[in-house]
Amino acid sequence: MLIGASTHVIGTSHAASGKPCQDHASCWSSIDKDTGIITLCDGAGSCRLSQVGAQALCEWMPQWVESVGGFWEISETELGHSLVTAIQLKLGEISDNLAIDVKQLSSTFLSVVARISGDLIEYRLFHLGDGVGACVAIDGEVKISEPDNGEFTNETTFTTSRSASKQMRVQAAFVQRGSGFALMSDGTAASLFLKSKRALAPAVAEMLVWLNDNDSAIVSEALEANSVQFFSKKTDDDCSIALLLDRNPQSPFSVSLDHPQPEIFPVSIPIKSPRKLIEVALPLDAINEACGREKSIRFGHPSTLHLWWARRPLAAARAVIFAQLVNDPGYQQGGGFKYGKNKKEAAIERKRLFKIIEDLVLWENTTNEEVLERARTEIRRSWREVCELNKDHPQAAVLFDPNKLPAMHDPFAGGGQTHWPRAAGKLFT
Repeated sequence: MLIGASTHVIGTSHAASGKPCQDHASCWSSIDKDTGIITLCDGAGSCRLSQVGAQALCEWMPQWVESVGGFWEISETELGHSLVTAIQLKLGEISDNLAIDVKQLSSTFLSVVARISGDLIEYRLFHLGDGVGACVAIDGEVKISEPDNGEFTNETTFTTSRSASKQMRVQAAFVQRGSGFALMSDGTAASLFLKSKRALAPAVAEMLVWLNDNDSAIVSEALEANSVQFFSKKTDDDCSIALLLDRNPQSPFSVSLDHPQPEIFPVSIPIKSPRKLIEVALPLDAINEACGREKSIRFGHPSTLHLWWARRPLAAARAVIFAQLVNDPGYQQGGGFKYGKNKKEAAIERKRLFKIIEDLVLWENTTNEEVLERARTEIRRSWREVCELNKDHPQAAVLFDPNKLPAMHDPFAGGGQTHWPRAAGKLFT
């Protein structure tokens, strides 16, 4: 049976300033105890209502898991994107109800969803931002998901960050029955994660042992007492922790953590990508005019094959695809890179790119290879620039091959309502 315990206590700095505890941690088990979920969110210190967002997400996580059809069959990447989208929608609802900026609800996010599957436990570990997540197998093997701090220790990714979908780490795995899991905020990690050794402190296993014989409420009280007496003394930050154990009376959890502990889940490496042209400017007048002209074309146009209620013009498809793939020439700094030209040079370059779009959207140029090749050249050039920026990425050989354009997928191009696949095919040929 899967049983959990959790607590969150205020840090000395927040207590002194009169601020509330911005951490939250929770545990949930199904009625039959075959499924367990622990979730922990560390509210952003600079956001005045981050504790509201943190608590809401911890309480909401079991509902989200139950709402996802085929949860255990979905790929890690798709599951991570789906979770971040759902989180941001949830926070958007809360911010609308409170009439506040959604950024005020920012927090990190860690969660373990586990279920008993025959002789094993199947689990998904979600990790966004700092804090530590870990799986402690009954045979003593430990897998750790380390803090994702960026260039500086106080820099991390939050639930409202634009890069949240890219930075959300999801680990899907199986572990032996009788194993346990732990989540901790960076405040608690100051006591329980030995950063120099990249290992868990022995106390983590000792606390998981408590769940062998005690119910959730008793262990949660013990975690709170230890957080107040010990963990909060090593930091001025709020402290939170959540534990989950597969309680097995025939084989009780009795792991003793020694060092070094082996496997470290990889921290996601941010991808360096300049702003795209579509994020800055487009020649909208030319695009709109070309879209309007398409309505009156009666020979050779795909729309003459059959009617569709929400058909999108080819002109718009070509313009948007091109502008999504081509880098804006303006100067950009941040995210670990610098890119682009000064304002005057960027304006000249942008005007040149606009001319390509103005030619590209004309129906007469649908099969004009000279125009199409100019567009393809710009797409390839932008891709090579992105590859150069990411040449030190650990997966650069696979993800950033300058001689191989990435695939383009459009999940909404069904039923004949758009011509995006056709337009993309022209530009990627």
